[in-house]
Amino acid sequence: MRWSVVFVVLSLALSLSACGGDDESESASAAAEAIFRSYLDRDYGRAWDTLHPAHQALVGRDFFINCNVGTSVPWTSVEILREHDEIWDAPELGQQTTRTVELRLIGNQDITQGTLHMLQVDGEWRWLLDENVARAFKQGACR
Repeated sequence: MRWSVVFVVLSLALSLSACGGDDESESASAAAEAIFRSYLDRDYGRAWDTLHPAHQALVGRDFFINCNVGTSVPWTSVEILREHDEIWDAPELGQQTTRTVELRLIGNQDITQGTLHMLQVDGEWRWLLDENVARAFKQGACR
């Protein structure tokens, strides 16, 4: 059941400022894939490190890690499907032009599609929490 928290956190949304260009698109996809790989490696600290600063302010690093420790990750690989610009209402940030990365999480018995919204902060892609997870963290809960 707790793996769903991991998926929700990751499926959340990663927003990025739209600047266009293939290089940036590849960077957003690579960053999104790296975030999921952090979860596959159970390196939740690395995942938190790439969270948008406004969302890092909602959940401390240790609490974020503790919310994810012991969760099972039902997928074994990540496949990027596509990415595009999208206007998205990001928790704590309001409406943003994000880089949306659509992906497939592949497991032994399941394939799940997810979406991440990314924003670029100081030249690096950062991911965003969705509204439900942001609200839970604001209330001091893991989910």
